[in-house]
Amino acid sequence: MFTLPFVIVITGLLVGAYVSAFSASNFARASAVWLVAGAGVIVGGLVSAHMNGGKPYGFDVPFGIERWKQDLPSAPPVVPEEEPGPAIA
Repeated sequence: MFTLPFVIVITGLLVGAYVSAFSASNFARASAVWLVAGAGVIVGGLVSAHMNGGKPYGFDVPFGIERWKQDLPSAPPVVPEEEPGPAIA
C-alpha cells in the first residue's frame, strides 16, 4: 500500500480539526470532532492493513499501487510468428 497519500490526508484532516476547534461557531467545533474521528478511521485502516495481509480492516479494498500485481496474467501472451514471404533475388 502506498502510504504518502494517507499521510497527506491525515495531516490535512488534523490541521482542519485544529483550526475548527478554535472557531467561534458551535458547528465548526463539532466538526473538529468528526475530522479527528475520520482521521482515526483512516489510521486504523492503514495500521490494520499491515496486520491483515494488505487488506484494511481485513476487507479487500480496491486501492493502492499493489493492486496491479493481482491483475497480471499468469503466462505471457502468445505472439504469432510471421510467415516468411517470397524470397527477393
